Amino acid sequence: MYHCHEGFSANGTDNIINCIDTQWEDPKIHCLNASCISPPDIPNAVKISSGQQNGSLTLYSCLYGYKASNEYNTIVCNGSHWTSTNFSCSQDTSCQAPSDIPNAVKTSSGLGVGSLTIYTCLPGFIPSSEQNYITCNGSHWTDTNFTCFSDASCPSPPDIPNTIKSSGGQGSGSLIVYSCLPGYTASNAYNTIVCNGSHWTETNYSCIQVPSECGIPPAIEHGYYKVLQDTATYHCLSGYMPNSSNNAIQCVQSEWGLLSIHCIDTGNITNYDMLTNRFERLRIPRENTSAHVRSLTCADDPRPSAKAIGGVGAAILCLVAGLFFLSDFITLFKRRQFKTKTENSALSVNSLSQSMEKVEDVEDTMS
Repeated sequence: MYHCHEGFSANGTDNIINCIDTQWEDPKIHCLNASCISPPDIPNAVKISSGQQNGSLTLYSCLYGYKASNEYNTIVCNGSHWTSTNFSCSQDTSCQAPSDIPNAVKTSSGLGVGSLTIYTCLPGFIPSSEQNYITCNGSHWTDTNFTCFSDASCPSPPDIPNTIKSSGGQGSGSLIVYSCLPGYTASNAYNTIVCNGSHWTETNYSCIQVPSECGIPPAIEHGYYKVLQDTATYHCLSGYMPNSSNNAIQCVQSEWGLLSIHCIDTGNITNYDMLTNRFERLRIPRENTSAHVRSLTCADDPRPSAKAIGGVGAAILCLVAGLFFLSDFITLFKRRQFKTKTENSALSVNSLSQSMEKVEDVEDTMS
């Protein structure tokens, strides 16, 4: 009786042969390489198969918006059939954790379908819009452009004497418009300031009470005036400069004096540039200074004669130093000789004294 190995299948059912007249019959079956049918489909899933031969693997993956029932998402071909699986894909009715928004806190009612997440800006920040929430639509949250930006605001707008102001708020971009009180006139047309985040733009706007007999002073382009009693003083706006230092006119006999000042475009030249140019004109060349002249006295002289003179001078200095050293050495040597002689004389005197003491002792003994 014949049986096929695992992974192979017989091509028939007659797997028995008999021995007749001392000989076996020819086998009637063959063992063929086993294969499986096409792997089964699973609803709401895609499959990736390596084939249908014995040992082939098929991998299942859920479609977007669906979630797997378990992690056993593979089947294997065991000869002629696939291993069984209870893997399935069901609609994903929950969302992931909602994303964070900078400078905001979130409050969520859950992760299921219809759940709501509300964003609230932190203190010091303001919302970009009123739609500050997102909703879970089965597997994902709705999109949002909600942001929280810095609550940049300006202090109270400055007061200008003899004016009234209409305020558009104190937030970034807010506009303040000034208007003169009755009986006063504006010095120029720049009657607005804007909040640039934390401060207001500057203005030279003012309202002045002009002498009744002269009326309003004449205006100049790119400039403004200020009136004090019967005198109008003119100033140029930033980026312009006066063509004359005579910037005032007076009200005389019910008429303003002749205005000679004009404001000229500086061509993007700032006060710094003008000061720099003036500084350059007043600068004294370095080569004309005494410090530069003194620095030249110690400069290197490449001439051979200068090097020879320098060498002779160095030799003389070395000779003089050597003579001083030799003199000191001789003096020190003489002092050491004198000290040695003195010590030897002292030793001789001590020896003589000791000898005399011994002689006296002998004489005393004999007597």
